[in-house]
Amino acid sequence: MEIIKPTPKNPPRPALLSSDEGSFAYTSAIYRLEIEEKNKEGKEIMDSIAGLKYQLQRRKKLIPIEDDGESDIDDWNYVFHKYFEGEDWYSATWLFTECYLYRRIRSIFAKTKHWHDYDPFFRQKLESFKASINSIIEISKLLISLWGNSTDLSLLPNLNYEDIKRLQNTGENLLKESEKNILANDLDKVWNVISKYRKTRIDFILDNA
Repeated sequence: MEIIKPTPKNPPRPALLSSDEGSFAYTSAIYRLEIEEKNKEGKEIMDSIAGLKYQLQRRKKLIPIEDDGESDIDDWNYVFHKYFEGEDWYSATWLFTECYLYRRIRSIFAKTKHWHDYDPFFRQKLESFKASINSIIEISKLLISLWGNSTDLSLLPNLNYEDIKRLQNTGENLLKESEKNILANDLDKVWNVISKYRKTRIDFILDNA
């Protein structure tokens, strides 16, 4: 009888195969592969954001947004080609370039498999929300139950959370005092309209939108 010498391909006992879905080898291979893919995509994201930062700092020309599968891509590029083609980061209007910057960042994540739904600003939003909890409670008691950004994000580079708290000071007298700065207040008219609806979706378009 021929004796088969053990080799890495033919071990003395049955080898584990990654194709066996009930085995540790299968779980390990799938998990490890997914982690490696996610890490690889993570590095590519960092490289892409670094490239975006380079374009901004070097006053490069704005470019169309690549098709990333998002539903607004045609609208974005229509506006780009109609109004901002040939402009750079500093010659185009500030509001457009700021929105364009965030849309470019969104595009970087949208084109990935493992980071598609990742929000790179979530940690900052959560910290800001927690730091604003007292103001949220006060506002909810007094007039409204709506909360968005703690303040205009454009101000955050020059503000700390203590500054933001001062901006959010929401005593009842302060709220009434601040009403004098409102140019147009149609709250009563709006309430008369929306209070008639029941079980109806109502969309509020806010901020830079």
